[in-house]
Amino acid sequence: MEFIEGQTLFAFLKKENSPEALQKVYRTLNEAKDYLKTMGIVHGDINHNNVLVDKNGCANIIDFDIAQYDALVSK
Repeated sequence: MEFIEGQTLFAFLKKENSPEALQKVYRTLNEAKDYLKTMGIVHGDINHNNVLVDKNGCANIIDFDIAQYDALVSK
């Protein structure tokens, strides 16, 4: 598991209002969600506290405690 230093999406949104930064976060969040879907993973609890924004401004989904994994998806 990778260590990600960052802040929650909640904290990020409270202080960041640059359209470019917001666009990057939402783009990378959508890419992460699409990747999970291709891997057959349903997170089940994506919210502003389960997304970390790293120092590069990219979204990272965390807290997979209740995630469901589709064993039938071929990798």
